[in-house]
Amino acid sequence: MRHWARSLGPTIHRVTHAVVPSASYKAGTDIVNNPAPEGDYQAKFSVQYVTAHALVHGSVRLDAFSPERMRDVNVRALLAKIDVVADPELSKGYPNQRAAHVEVELDDGRTLAHFQPTRKGDPEMPLTDTEVIDKYLELATPVIGDAAARKLLDALWSIEKLKTVEIDFTRHEPTRIA
Repeated sequence: MRHWARSLGPTIHRVTHAVVPSASYKAGTDIVNNPAPEGDYQAKFSVQYVTAHALVHGSVRLDAFSPERMRDVNVRALLAKIDVVADPELSKGYPNQRAAHVEVELDDGRTLAHFQPTRKGDPEMPLTDTEVIDKYLELATPVIGDAAARKLLDALWSIEKLKTVEIDFTRHEPTRIA
């Protein structure tokens, strides 16, 4: 959906996001089918919210769940236009394949569609080194600071060359590398 982002917002008439139905229990489907999430926790599990955010902002990262983004009027306007439907065809590959299909109907009558056969980051579609670094820095920097995160990252990228690694997790840095 990234290539659709930012250019479609006001012209979207309806979005259909087909997901693997929850075969084990209805409550599982109820959790992800939430067109009005209250707070960041519910938004993280709302297919409507993450789809709307991706369409408006191009991706869904940690900042997608900040208070400012949770109040984004463009994202909120799309929530009611997104239908989550269970697709029995997609469930045939579950749990080995976790696919999704999205169709976006535009006000001018055009329909855009995207089938995602697997999740980015799964073995079938691994993250690139650059994506791993970006994700690590996004998650680690707020916790241990930029300098410590980069120092630890350097150590992690060379860990297979080391004989010994000791880390003092209270100091957030390697204490002995040999």
